[in-house]
Amino acid sequence: MGIRPGYLTGFGIIALSMFLATCVPAQEASDWVGRLTTIQSHKKAAFQAGPRLVGLPRDVALSAVHSAWPDISFDGTKTGLLKAFHFAQHPDALDVLHLGATDDSVLVREYAFTYLRTFAWRDFVADPDAYEPWRETCIGKNVEDVLHASVTAWVEAFLDANDEERDHLAEELDRLGLLGRPNTKTFRPSVLRYAREVGLPETLLSPNASIDRDAQRRMAGAALSSQDLRAGGDANKRYFLIGRRDSVPGAGYKLLLVIPGGSGGEDFHPFVKRLAENWLPPGYLVAQLVSKSWTPDQFDSAVWPTAQSLIEEADFTTEEFVESVVADVRSRKRVYENHVYVLGWSSGGPPAYAATLTPESSIQGAFILASVFKPPYLPDLAGADGKSFFILHSPDDFIPIRMAEQARDNLQAHGARTLLETYPDGHGWPRKLDVVMRGLEFLEKDSAPVR
Repeated sequence: MGIRPGYLTGFGIIALSMFLATCVPAQEASDWVGRLTTIQSHKKAAFQAGPRLVGLPRDVALSAVHSAWPDISFDGTKTGLLKAFHFAQHPDALDVLHLGATDDSVLVREYAFTYLRTFAWRDFVADPDAYEPWRETCIGKNVEDVLHASVTAWVEAFLDANDEERDHLAEELDRLGLLGRPNTKTFRPSVLRYAREVGLPETLLSPNASIDRDAQRRMAGAALSSQDLRAGGDANKRYFLIGRRDSVPGAGYKLLLVIPGGSGGEDFHPFVKRLAENWLPPGYLVAQLVSKSWTPDQFDSAVWPTAQSLIEEADFTTEEFVESVVADVRSRKRVYENHVYVLGWSSGGPPAYAATLTPESSIQGAFILASVFKPPYLPDLAGADGKSFFILHSPDDFIPIRMAEQARDNLQAHGARTLLETYPDGHGWPRKLDVVMRGLEFLEKDSAPVR
């Protein structure tokens, strides 16, 4: 039925205007849902569609992302949207990052947690269980209120800490980039103001001082060399070889292979270099493996495919990858045959177990941190005979400590030397990293000859 000219007057015109005003944003949000679900590119989501989306009215942008999220099949699209809202300093950034932090994909969750550091002033990648309680405290608050509370709590903890704890917190301040960097898209001057008001020392407040501290750490690490290599010339077998620029030990280098947790990518390289610089006994080379994504959704189930967790598309298992790296390092450096070990944490734990237990393995011992132990998905535990396992686990971890206890007991029953230590910090690395040196010294003791 048509509307006769002149029929609408007064309140009728106002009502029609209000109706149209609500319909247009709803239709625009619906259109955006269709666009977002078809994007299959991180860059398009982050730098093309994302910036246009965040420029729309808040209700349109947020409604579109919430509606589209369950139907977005490509992780890169989700991470691109997280980046767009974060870089724009969008007032609803925390709501969008919450979608990422609770996503089924490990990759998307860790991407969101990385951005959330600057809002929460804590690292949820290392402590994912802490996210939901923190999120509860943010509901109904604007971003600035959340920032103010987070900065205040962190600075008060710093001021109450002893000297050793303050050193750790100061390093965390730089490592996590909590203060931000001037002239970047995500820098918020209010953060500096809040920190200064609560009493954070000026020596830590200055972004330039942070840059200077980073430079000092890089200079301290200059004694280390790091090569980006491909084992056996295979482009898919990427690893970093890290070592000191000094003379070769008499019997050759001890070798530590590192299988990172999370998505296992090159992002962990700075952290692994710090371990190599500060927390390893003398005479070590470190080979950090870099994960390969064989399928778009692989990291949802198996970051490091093994012989017992096969991925049809994978050209090799992680056990084969480990042996290729050992052989490649041996072709370049003199390696102490009886001292080849593997360090794996979180998602890197199961492949570290598997690589050590595999018959004819080059690995003499494994350092396992914050990881599951599932014998049905491992080689025969008889392969533990004569090997050493240092297991580090927190009773506060969401992974039950009974798994670490089972690993200790089952492996020992099959002839392994085992030691289980605990720490109080939940899932992820403990605050005191000297445990790495202690763990490796345990593995080195009575290291059995290579078979």
